[in-house]
Amino acid sequence: MKKGDKIIWDSGFGYEIGYFIEDSENKMYNSFKVELITGVVQEETLISKDEIIPYTKESQEQMSNKYGYSKAFSEIF
Repeated sequence: MKKGDKIIWDSGFGYEIGYFIEDSENKMYNSFKVELITGVVQEETLISKDEIIPYTKESQEQMSNKYGYSKAFSEIF
């Protein structure tokens, strides 16, 4: 992934969407620095690599089906 790529954080309890900032292995083992734009924590934070997936229409639909709610980036802007 590269800076600015859209991501989904699947915590196992729900999901949030945001942007990839950087691979943070040098700062904290096995984590990515991301900027979350939904949820309680709407800021840059470190998330386990195992919980981050690239945002696609298909991955967003899978999360919506898995958790029963929808969070998505606008297709208009």
